Amino acid sequence: MQTGTVPASPNPPLATFNAYLHLIAKAAAHRASYEWQYSTDPKTWTVLPVTVQAKTDVVGLTVGTTYSFRVRPVTLTGEGNWTQVVSLNVS
Repeated sequence: MQTGTVPASPNPPLATFNAYLHLIAKAAAHRASYEWQYSTDPKTWTVLPVTVQAKTDVVGLTVGTTYSFRVRPVTLTGEGNWTQVVSLNVS
């Protein structure tokens, strides 16, 4: 049996969470690409990569944060209207 000082407890582990989200929109006929955006407030939108299908993946979202998303089709003749905004809280 060894004698001596018992080691102190280590600090609790730190955890960071990065949420992942897969978004799918209804495909628009004869569309070339889709522009995606998200926001955490009603004024500022962050641009996501343009896709050639009506779906995208969003990574690095923060747990406990509410995000709003929108998408619009883009064709050779121009940009379509933004969809209705969809919001969700990442948990």
